[in-house]
Amino acid sequence: PCVPILQPDPMRGGYTELRKIANAAEPWGIRIAPHLFHETMVHLMASIPNANYLEYMDWNDDLWIEPVLPSKTGTMTPPERPGHGLAFRPEILKDCRIGGQRMTQP
Repeated sequence: PCVPILQPDPMRGGYTELRKIANAAEPWGIRIAPHLFHETMVHLMASIPNANYLEYMDWNDDLWIEPVLPSKTGTMTPPERPGHGLAFRPEILKDCRIGGQRMTQP
């Protein structure tokens, strides 16, 4: 293919759009290497046949109780917890609190 690897950005189209891109690219032999957010992209990469490289940046690792880290061989395993499987460190959330009243439905 003229473009051997695509690097879609999930923040520009979402996960569903990224899967659509991966599905459309796969018959052409085009590999997918999503841009950013390895913490959640590891799930998507495990579910598509044309996964290539997973971009890893360590600047968010301090946010999580159990960060998604590459192994010594460079592979990553998705968390087994529900949803995206990530849990924020409580002290991080405490620093992000916004004052005000809690809203409830009538």
